[in-house]
Amino acid sequence: MLLFAAPAVGKLLAVAAVALPIIAVGGLAYRKAVGDPDCSWQEALGRTYCVLNNCPVGDPDCSWQEALGRTYCVLNNCPGSTVESERGLAADVVLHLVYLAGLFTFAVVLGIVTDDISTQVDKVRCGNYPVVERHMLRPPVRCGNYPVVERSHTVLLNWNHQTLPVLKQMALAHAESGGVLFSGPVVVLADRDRMDMQEEILEEMEASGLQILEEMEGSGLQVTTRCGNPAKPSEQKRASAAAAETVVLMWPGGLPPAEASVQQAAVLAALKTAGGVVGQKVVVQSAGEDAAQFDAVKTAGGVVGQKVVVQSAGEDAAQFDAVKTAGGVVGQKVVVQSAGEDAAQFDAVKMAVDLARSSAHTHQVASLATAGNDRMHQIMAQVVNQPGLEDVFADLLEYEDRTGEELGAELYMEGCPAHLQGKPYQQVRRSYCEATVVGWVSADDSLHLNPTDSEVVAPGSQLVFVAGVADAAVHMLETPYAVGPVKLRGRRGSHLPPQHITMLCFDAASAEGALRSVMEFSSRGSVITLVCENPDVEALQAVKRRGIKLHIVEGSPSSRAVLAGKAARLGQARAVMLCGLDAKEKAGADMQVVGSVLQLQSLASQQRSRKQPLAIIASLNSSTTEDVLWHTSLSYHAELQADAARAAEQRNEAKWRKHKGKRKEPKLEDAAAAAAAVQPPVSLHLLRPDELMSGMLTQTACAPQLATVFSELFAQETGHEIYLRDPRRSYGITYNKRTRWADLVELARKRGETLIGFVWQNRAADVAKESGRSGSGGLGAAGQLLGSQAQVHLAVHADTEVELREGDKLVVLALE
Repeated sequence: MLLFAAPAVGKLLAVAAVALPIIAVGGLAYRKAVGDPDCSWQEALGRTYCVLNNCPVGDPDCSWQEALGRTYCVLNNCPGSTVESERGLAADVVLHLVYLAGLFTFAVVLGIVTDDISTQVDKVRCGNYPVVERHMLRPPVRCGNYPVVERSHTVLLNWNHQTLPVLKQMALAHAESGGVLFSGPVVVLADRDRMDMQEEILEEMEASGLQILEEMEGSGLQVTTRCGNPAKPSEQKRASAAAAETVVLMWPGGLPPAEASVQQAAVLAALKTAGGVVGQKVVVQSAGEDAAQFDAVKTAGGVVGQKVVVQSAGEDAAQFDAVKTAGGVVGQKVVVQSAGEDAAQFDAVKMAVDLARSSAHTHQVASLATAGNDRMHQIMAQVVNQPGLEDVFADLLEYEDRTGEELGAELYMEGCPAHLQGKPYQQVRRSYCEATVVGWVSADDSLHLNPTDSEVVAPGSQLVFVAGVADAAVHMLETPYAVGPVKLRGRRGSHLPPQHITMLCFDAASAEGALRSVMEFSSRGSVITLVCENPDVEALQAVKRRGIKLHIVEGSPSSRAVLAGKAARLGQARAVMLCGLDAKEKAGADMQVVGSVLQLQSLASQQRSRKQPLAIIASLNSSTTEDVLWHTSLSYHAELQADAARAAEQRNEAKWRKHKGKRKEPKLEDAAAAAAAVQPPVSLHLLRPDELMSGMLTQTACAPQLATVFSELFAQETGHEIYLRDPRRSYGITYNKRTRWADLVELARKRGETLIGFVWQNRAADVAKESGRSGSGGLGAAGQLLGSQAQVHLAVHADTEVELREGDKLVVLALE
């Protein structure tokens, strides 16, 4: 084993050490074996063997020098060396043995050379060389671990279950923006095998229909992988982290929280020692934020242009101490990922703040929670109170592949133009016709979301947009668009009504966090029933809020007997939330969701008093499972409708038999109407956690200050949220009438809300019409599936004429 680990020269010397004794011994044996030159039958046989085996033949005259020389030539099969003229059997045997030994030594030498050449080729193709800056010499291949010739590239440090979704979101952002976002390569540096990372990335991108490149040529996202420990400065050089435009520090997967936090601290310390370029963004991943955390961040100092976003999973004092002495990076923007929400998490922020505090200049620091369960619980809690909001979140937070379709909308930030600085918010928002301005972040990092029209945008502020393109300034008007007088009707006070929610928690350890989130986003008067095995009743009761009733049911949420019992209150529930599945393996978690949906669907279909479908809110890991659930729900509903139609026809037949021979015809039921009257027992509201979290992280990597916006929308109990409003009830809008979008925006402003889009519901007939088909019969399962899902439209052009119908919703940003 030591021989194969030696360099090529050492291997050849080892072979020579074996070959030289063979030559000496062979030469001695040959010299003594030379006999009478007369030929015998042994000689004939030997010559025949030589002819058959193409053995080389030599001269019988021999001295000591000739013996050694001939042995060397035969051993190494040198040209001109033969054994045919030998006259002695012993000499023939000696030379043949030497020759066979030569074959072995030659094969060994050839194998060593071939192996070394192959190893060097693999190092070039799949090696681990550093990524170098663009002004340095470009190597011939880009897919290995040699220096990457870039400067404005993005570096991902560490690897976890969100790395592939983040890369997917970056690829979608790159494609959707026409190459504006993530224009440089993305380099992944993690302590994993480089080829394993490369294969997983290629497999994920191919499954998503996305294009990534390993060469500079082409229009897809360029992805390069490097193997190394991100906490070591020497190995960070492999990704040229110091020269990167953006550095994303992921929460290290597979480590206990304490070890992972220390690792992140070491990575940031190593990043500081490498220095950085002006304006560099460093994104660090977390999983829980609150107002105190942001206040601590806002009071910190930093380096020139530095922006720090933290993502973590529970830090401790060791992490804080490790980075406290690290200092900062000139011009860096840092985003950190985490996965915990307690006092220890503040150390993650202190870590990033102290990293920025080494220079006495201004910076921008925020915390982004996407690695743990807290943020997902917050999103699910909003959806369980407003079913249908999941489609809005998916459109707003994710970059999606919409080839040939209308582009979606995401959150962007852009500096306020000089001529709009110091102007009232009303003038600023009306200066953009295709992007919706929802607020701004001032120079002191204070967030102004959904401000009043009279508020003035301070100089140096960064505007926050909901837009379909990265560069919202392209659509800026020279003068604000005009709006006619609008009259506000509808009821004041659009607070969410109380809800009756049943939570099915499959992991007692996650019950407290999930319940806390649902409590925070539920209205007074709501009733929450939690079904869980072995719950910590005392801890759950401590989470209970005033004005909200809590019922705890001890039992398996997978048990039909428990769900059908009165204690679960499914008959009164408007929505069911499935949670606590994170502890399961992904495939097992999806299987549990499928099983629970089938059970709930069956139970809800037996509840004759139910007036609306039971909303089921769940998170999934696979798009295939999502398709299965949609088709299962549609087919089950179709079966119920078919049963209702058959029952109506049977009743009609009974009426005909009963009135047979009578002059008056019976009054028959319409079988089609009976089928149409059957509502689906459940409505599915499915979320994809990895896509949502990676979408937020990707948007934050483009604009780190968006972390404060995400925290306001999801983590702050008393902050602004996204709501679905009934057009007629909230604003007095007339249905089936085309209205200019700018007028609808002004109606919302009169309520103190910012209108960012609308949602069309149940437009299956429109889908069929657009595709050249009419009627549900020609729509097919795929068309029905498409029509059953909401169509979200965000960042609508100010001059668009919008027609709303009953069931449609307006999407607003409001302070409830």
